[in-house]
Amino acid sequence: MSTPLLDVLNHQIAARHCPGVLVHVEQGGQVLARHALGQARPDSGTPMHDGLRFRIASLTKPVVTLAALMLVDEGRLDLDAPIGHTLPALADLRLADGSRPKNPPTVRDLMRHTSGLAYPNEIGDATLRSTWANAGFNAALGGLDVASFQASLAKLPLVAEPGTVFRYGYSTDVLGCIVEALDSVPLAQALQRRLTRRWA
Repeated sequence: MSTPLLDVLNHQIAARHCPGVLVHVEQGGQVLARHALGQARPDSGTPMHDGLRFRIASLTKPVVTLAALMLVDEGRLDLDAPIGHTLPALADLRLADGSRPKNPPTVRDLMRHTSGLAYPNEIGDATLRSTWANAGFNAALGGLDVASFQASLAKLPLVAEPGTVFRYGYSTDVLGCIVEALDSVPLAQALQRRLTRRWA
C-alpha cells in the first residue's frame, strides 16, 4: 500500500540519504503510522526493526523542542514570547556593544537557533568567540546547575541580533530550562513524563 508518508520514506532510502527509517506517529493515543523500513546500518543486512535502540547525541535537541511544542499545544508557552518572560535571569541580554537587541530572543528563536546564543566555534567574530570561550562556554559545557548556567549566560553578549542569523549553540539548553520551569520538574523528568516513558 502506498501513502504519501511511505513514498517520502522510500525515496529517502532509495536516494541513500539514510540506510533505513523508523517512524511512529501517534495522536490522542491512536497510532496513525508505524513503519520500519530499510536497514539498521548502511554496512549490514540487518533490517530496520522497532526494537532497535539509537544513540541520539544532538538529537536531544529535537526531543527537547518537541517537549516545548507540547507546552505550546497546551497553551502554556507562546512561541513569540521573549525568553525572559519565563526565565527572568535572561530578560536583559545585550549585544556586544552593550545595547539591547531590537527584539529580545524568543522561544521561536530558540527552536530555530536564531537566538544569538552560540557555541564559540560557531562565532565568526574573533573577539566575541574569545569572550565566550574565556567564560568557559564550549559545546561540551557541563557541571553547572540551571541557575548557574543562566547566570553565566546572562553575562555574555549575544553574537547576533535575535531572529537574524542561524548559529548552532545553547538555544536548546535554554529551551530545556523553559520546559523545566513550566513543568516544575528537572528536564529529565519532564522528558520522561512527556515522551520517553511512552516509547519504552
